[in-house]
Amino acid sequence: SASEMQEVVEGIIEKLDKSMKQNKLHGSLLQVKHGLSKCPDLAVVSRKLMKKHWLLTDNNCPFTAALYVQILSKVVSPSETSPELSTLINKAMSLLKSSPNSGPMYTLKEACASFIMSIQCSDLVET
Repeated sequence: SASEMQEVVEGIIEKLDKSMKQNKLHGSLLQVKHGLSKCPDLAVVSRKLMKKHWLLTDNNCPFTAALYVQILSKVVSPSETSPELSTLINKAMSLLKSSPNSGPMYTLKEACASFIMSIQCSDLVET
């Protein structure tokens, strides 16, 4: 059921830890991404994910960081305001300005640009 999937996704997020190997982190994030479509309350998922902002700010694998940011783009509400979101936006902006435009960092930069657009362009689309 949807509520069971919500619990599974939230449980996976809770277990994300800096001590995990990159392939385990990446696999866990893929499970979260897959389960999102069946989660009834994305706001809760969003808050829990934003608390794991080290996946972007303190992660040496650009592919895992990019996957994390791609998931955030799907779940973070444009009306969200939190210290974690500010941290994420600041890190995404600094990556856009300083990272090379090739290789694995390009994937991360592309994800960061989409994330920032999904948050900041929403102001232009209000009805």
